[in-house]
Amino acid sequence: TRLAAPHYLLREVPALAGEGKKHRCHPIVGPRTGAREPPAGQIDVLIGREIETKAMRSAWRDAVTRGEQRTLLITGSVGVGKTRLVDDFLAYHCSESLIVAAAATPHRADTPYAVVADLLRGIADLSSRQRPHSRSRLLAAIAEILRANTSDGADILEAFKLVVDPGAAPRVESWIEVARARVYRGVRALLERVAGRRPLVMVIEDLHWADSASREIVRTLVESPSHATGPLLLLITLREEEGIEAEALLPETHASLIHLNEFDEGARQRLIVNLLGELGTDRLVAEIERRAGGSPLFIHELCRAIREIGESEPVEIPETVHDVIASRVDGLPAPLKVVLQHAAVIGPSFRESILARLITRNPARPLAELRNRGFLAPTVNITVPYHSTAGVSDKFERQWGFRHVVVQEVIYGSLDAADRDDIHRRVSEIMTRRAKRQTNDPPAEVARHLELGGQGARASQYYLRAANDAATAYANREAAELFDKALRLAPGDDADLQY
Repeated sequence: TRLAAPHYLLREVPALAGEGKKHRCHPIVGPRTGAREPPAGQIDVLIGREIETKAMRSAWRDAVTRGEQRTLLITGSVGVGKTRLVDDFLAYHCSESLIVAAAATPHRADTPYAVVADLLRGIADLSSRQRPHSRSRLLAAIAEILRANTSDGADILEAFKLVVDPGAAPRVESWIEVARARVYRGVRALLERVAGRRPLVMVIEDLHWADSASREIVRTLVESPSHATGPLLLLITLREEEGIEAEALLPETHASLIHLNEFDEGARQRLIVNLLGELGTDRLVAEIERRAGGSPLFIHELCRAIREIGESEPVEIPETVHDVIASRVDGLPAPLKVVLQHAAVIGPSFRESILARLITRNPARPLAELRNRGFLAPTVNITVPYHSTAGVSDKFERQWGFRHVVVQEVIYGSLDAADRDDIHRRVSEIMTRRAKRQTNDPPAEVARHLELGGQGARASQYYLRAANDAATAYANREAAELFDKALRLAPGDDADLQY
């Protein structure tokens, strides 16, 4: 098994009894092509990305051999398979390495250092026996790493407080001027410390949605690679049609570019046949190929819909990827559909505790079922400070995310406007009650729900709070945009805000 597993997909079956003992048996499904282990009963291997996987393996091999940093920037249109390529590469070519991952999302674009904060949590997790999700434990774990690796650890740790909690940072102009440089030095020192012990892969997904402060740190990490880190591979994904080209985010860098195109005819046919299995008649394969073209996301969603129907000759095949996602959602049992719709309003990622209060019941079972159906996936779990009469304690919160942001966008857009606004209003009420207990919901996110829920005046106050946090973190672009939103929504007689 140890020799075969790197080269072949193996399936677990019950042990065979013989000669007084049981023998483990692993039938070979097929050769590995850089794919993730398929779910039970389904062979879902990565298809059509052999050249790209080979380039990634070459860069990683070079990083390990030389003990240096290498950076790969993976670009492509929505649904072309950037995340799938990265996931499969990590699963099958980095199994002996340490992995730290962060993902930018649209609703956190106004939160300074949001991506960097996720990276700090990931690095701290690698070096701590107890997962240090709370702010105090996170900073303690970071301090332990820095203590053995840098002489200015105390200064860097002070700057990291700005990353973890921008509102708590000191408002001293001279300190703010050097804060970003210290954040960069701290992140670099952490990476060198971790990669020096074991090969490290750092993944940053959807950089086009990242806040400007995080982008600047990532840009500096790429443009100034350390040659003493030990093996370090930076994998960065970017959707170019968001109006931002790769060169605009990381100009003249040391990154190698991998651009993903849609599948050619051979790859799309192999993928459809692989996903449909026994349902894949020649007519159906041809029809799916005609409708979906070379879009991997469209092909996967169509094949999921057909497998859920369980018929090889469905009455009608949707024309667009949005139509097929909407069709799959409409076919869900009512309790699952309600959970999915409320989750879509909260955002591309959401906390299970907020969803539970929103639907007034425990969502654990529906979430597990939606995960099995390919709509949702658990993300990084965190703890937040919880203030009560007994004092301050750390409260665990589980986080979830949509497997693809297009799915969240389709579900959100399909809701009646009045229903959508009402859910936003209820989410904002939940978040503002949590804010009174100083639970860590970013003020910009609270403001967004207040605004979309029709409470502009209250949203203005939260946008103002978020703007001040961004200004403290020296994230000037975010601060200007947030101040503009606060002014736009402020009542005309709010003289203090106007000033």
